[in-house]
Amino acid sequence: KYGMFDVDYRLASDCDLLLRLYSSKVKFGYIDKTIAYFRQGGLSTQKHKESLDEAYAVSQKYSEQAPDREKIIQKIEQKYAWDSFFIEIVENRKGLCNLLSKYFSVDLSEIIVFGTGSWGERSYKALENTDIKIAYFTDNNSQKWNTDFFGIKVIEPDELQFREAYVLIAVMNGSDTIKKQLEKMKNSSLHYVSIKELAQFFHREKRK
Repeated sequence: KYGMFDVDYRLASDCDLLLRLYSSKVKFGYIDKTIAYFRQGGLSTQKHKESLDEAYAVSQKYSEQAPDREKIIQKIEQKYAWDSFFIEIVENRKGLCNLLSKYFSVDLSEIIVFGTGSWGERSYKALENTDIKIAYFTDNNSQKWNTDFFGIKVIEPDELQFREAYVLIAVMNGSDTIKKQLEKMKNSSLHYVSIKELAQFFHREKRK
């Protein structure tokens, strides 16, 4: 009645089937019982980019039938942009390095990373052994000042007021607050971008 798996989708045929059933108003139920086990390491986990592209295509295909189409399409675009960016900086050895230089329109050799959380760690790993060296980390948590993060000194944010530097705001929640904090320093030699903005920039460049 609703068709089988569409094998044209090598990695997202299950997603296509589920959305086809949902858009056909098939009722879903919850079963409090284990009915299947999935083994890690399949094609969808090995080929992240291809899997993401297929899932995006499938989502677009059924978005026309969504009850709040514009809102759903916006969410699809945002998720695709973010996931594509994440794969780029995690799996491409120079992904973040190249993206930062392109964003700032300069061949960067150093950058300061604002944030010593999970995105600070990801930024460190993404820039390790690339053309961009992390000169310092900085953080609003005073307990981290004058300590090391991956062997790199953590400085006070106020020190940025007197530096000529490029800054990557490596936090998810609170990046707008940090941007305002940097703006108040009125340092025209301080250039900065947040992870969120960089993800949006990556998606715009990709669609050109």
